[in-house]
Amino acid sequence: MIDLRLGDCAEVLMTLPPESVDLTVTSPPYDNLRKYKGYTFDFEKVARGLWYATKPGGVVVWVVGDATINGSETLTSFRQALYFREIGFNVETMIYEVAGTGAMGSGTTGKMAVLSGRDFIGIEIAAEYFEIAQRRIAEAQQIEQMS
Repeated sequence: MIDLRLGDCAEVLMTLPPESVDLTVTSPPYDNLRKYKGYTFDFEKVARGLWYATKPGGVVVWVVGDATINGSETLTSFRQALYFREIGFNVETMIYEVAGTGAMGSGTTGKMAVLSGRDFIGIEIAAEYFEIAQRRIAEAQQIEQMS
């Protein structure tokens, strides 16, 4: 099942059945390092949506980093990890990583889900990125059908 949805991930997560997602992999916008087509990102609302949708024992891979301002890290990733723990997630490993934009983006994770035979729910707020992801995932589905 491939389910692509155009919308705010914080809102769309709450429309999924509770405790229905095994794995989330995302690299959301952080520290205002990039403009994301004029959209804003409500970290706490997204985190609560992930808690609602993630199965017990499920995994959230949250790839963010920290901006450096006046020679000091902002510690955004650390504060986010603490919030995830506060709402109920187990925080097992923090890996410092500098990463890109958020949600489904251009569909790389969805493409790889198709090619590995996994179900995928992709949520993207920016129509431009949503269309790119739709195309890339459809191409992967064609490749999968030919093999």
